[in-house]
Amino acid sequence: MAIYEYTLKGRKLNDSASPELDRPEDVADYLLANCYDPDEMWREKAFAVYLNSENKILGHFLISAGGTNSTDFDVKLVAKPALELMASAVIISHNHPSGNPLPGKADFDSTQKVKKALALFDVKMLDHIIIGDGKAYSFDMEKTFTLETTQP
Repeated sequence: MAIYEYTLKGRKLNDSASPELDRPEDVADYLLANCYDPDEMWREKAFAVYLNSENKILGHFLISAGGTNSTDFDVKLVAKPALELMASAVIISHNHPSGNPLPGKADFDSTQKVKKALALFDVKMLDHIIIGDGKAYSFDMEKTFTLETTQP
């Protein structure tokens, strides 16, 4: 029997290096600075940011990399680091290569799916941020906002 191991690409932080994320704008700035590669915004990528009870970052991981029109939030791949890091909360994110950050039906469906799954482990899903071209959409705020930081 073959045993397969999937290694999540990401970074685990220690508490001293961890910024506090209190606003969706802060989350988007963090994601742009630490997760999204400006040369790869042509393809959708999904990330998860894991937080402790004080909203300090424990780590972030690439959950999936798709094509030009879609990517997937595999609930198991979102939940595994949450449990390993003993996270209190998770923020998920993905980008839209079209530049339009407005969510579609699949985005709403995946948000609810991940939120329900994490709740089984008493892990809150605080937000789902969609990154577009100079703007982002926050499911928590239910609106778009202008990105404060441009990508490096």
